[in-house]
Amino acid sequence: RPDDVPLQLPLAYDGADARIYANPHAQPRAWVVERVREVEDEEAALRAVLDERFDPRAEAIVERPVPVGSGGGTAEIVEYEPEQVRIEATGAGLVVLSDVFMPGWHATVDGREVALERVDYLLRGVPVGAGRHVVELSYRPAGWRAGLLVSALAAVALLAAVALERRR
Repeated sequence: RPDDVPLQLPLAYDGADARIYANPHAQPRAWVVERVREVEDEEAALRAVLDERFDPRAEAIVERPVPVGSGGGTAEIVEYEPEQVRIEATGAGLVVLSDVFMPGWHATVDGREVALERVDYLLRGVPVGAGRHVVELSYRPAGWRAGLLVSALAAVALLAAVALERRR
């Protein structure tokens, strides 16, 4: 709102409709951490990420064992579509994407299917070994395939009914 007290961040836009600030301390959209901390459940994960000592650049909170290499690295998003994300990563660790973890997302590293991890209570993570990697995330919910199959069968049945009716 126009009468709000300005934040202590550089002003990027100040107009009648909004005030937008640049945050030089914000996390990137994708990054690599070399350390994971396993907690017992999602409540513990939420407590861990809300702890003021938590540093998401240095570690990721996970709810099950996740094998990661050490060394850290870099990650760069090279393609971002609503149902497809491609990231080029170097180094070893856990590639974290600052998008919400949801069922139906699948991950590959260099073309091989890998487990997609829920990290930091609500984000997506993919473990990678040392070296250069292409990490691809794609949205393929189970219901989508079932819906496609039902639709295809209904279309075939409709075409068969029309063909049968024309023969009469």
